[in-house]
Amino acid sequence: MNKQMVANVLRILQSNEVPLQKVVLHKFLYFLNTQGFVTGFKFEPYTYGPFSFDLASTLGSMAFWDEIRQNSYTIEVNDLSGYSKPPQDAVALIENHLNEFKTVVEDFDFNNLECAGTVLYCAESLRSQGEKVTAENIEREFKAWKGTNYSSAAIQDMYGRLSPYINKQ
Repeated sequence: MNKQMVANVLRILQSNEVPLQKVVLHKFLYFLNTQGFVTGFKFEPYTYGPFSFDLASTLGSMAFWDEIRQNSYTIEVNDLSGYSKPPQDAVALIENHLNEFKTVVEDFDFNNLECAGTVLYCAESLRSQGEKVTAENIEREFKAWKGTNYSSAAIQDMYGRLSPYINKQ
């Protein structure tokens, strides 16, 4: 299932002219998870925000079988013909979430992607601890994890862009 999910999302990203970068794939799949879409990947806090070791392993396996080629940052699709195309309703749902995600991250800048993923993860962390998800609590959690890598203004701006999606959780 994991390879099928990656193949589906890569096809959709590609058809929507979204950069096929590892960070984009990680953060978008994480965004899908937070919106109730079952991707099959678990994410945990890591250097640049939420990261899935399962996803990294899946990409490695797909590269081994020459389905994709990956370097440090990018993914190139070689041959996904071994994977069935998803039903149109699933494509429409993923594309809808992709459009929401594009609105949040704007230009797929690495820092925007990291900031968005971290804000989402902080919201989930606060919820799991029974704390209220507020701008102030997000910023506190964020800074405890990332230190001074991001300004308060950047964190608050990203929280503002993500709040409609955080509140859907």
